[in-house]
Amino acid sequence: MVPLMRHLAVTVSRSRGLVTVTLDGELDRTNATDVRAAVRAAGRLATHTVVLDAQGVTFVDAVGRRALDLVRDASGPQVILLASNAVRSFDRNVAHTATAA
Repeated sequence: MVPLMRHLAVTVSRSRGLVTVTLDGELDRTNATDVRAAVRAAGRLATHTVVLDAQGVTFVDAVGRRALDLVRDASGPQVILLASNAVRSFDRNVAHTATAA
């Protein structure tokens, strides 16, 4: 069986001083480093806030979710996460598994 390639489009835009990193597609271990690099680059452009728009993320694994946490915890500009249903569902499943253990 050949593994499916997971695609994620990452765009960085700047408008009126606001820097936004937009994610569209599947966020997993194959592209998590790209997300971290994009947010670091956006942080160099921003004065105080970067919007990480992950509303277009359709799938996230543990490595991808950790990447979102790491960029929000890093020093530098504040990162505001706009999460998709896939990200929120991942968080609920992890919370449910932790309480069931």
